[in-house]
Amino acid sequence: MKHTFKQLKQALKHLFIVISASLFLTACTGFGNYEVYPNQYTDIATTNTATTNPNSNPNNPFIPSTEAIILPATIVLAPGFTANFSNGVSMSFTEVYDSRCPSGATCVQAGDARIELQLLHNNQVQRTTLSTAGQPNSILFQGLNIQLHEIRPYPTLNRPTNQNDFRVILHAVEQ
Repeated sequence: MKHTFKQLKQALKHLFIVISASLFLTACTGFGNYEVYPNQYTDIATTNTATTNPNSNPNNPFIPSTEAIILPATIVLAPGFTANFSNGVSMSFTEVYDSRCPSGATCVQAGDARIELQLLHNNQVQRTTLSTAGQPNSILFQGLNIQLHEIRPYPTLNRPTNQNDFRVILHAVEQ
């Protein structure tokens, strides 16, 4: 029972951090804000947390939807899931390479985290890597500028992060 309670507490803490970051990013950037997580009925679910989107419900901003994400937007993306944008571009992230200096450690360098993205538009596929500390941290694909904002969670000393627990926060704007 104690182990299960600890897992629930950790999951709720992670959820609180993601929700707080999403609300903060919406307030600061003026972007629409979306979260893409697994759904039990479909391969993907786009959960709209922006009240400016006509598909959103201000009384319950976490209603799963497969509607296209209206641009501009800030997206929280889970690994292996796809965000479909209103301009026809689809984006998924497949893997995280995290060499950031963990909290609780003393490091010579801050390190870097990178994600692998796959972009698709009209059967044209492009794979790219975006980085938190180095270049590139954004890509222009089919008129869509996608910028990596953050990779969560931040590493902690002696606690490896499972690939499925990572979330990336990306900004998407039509150019």
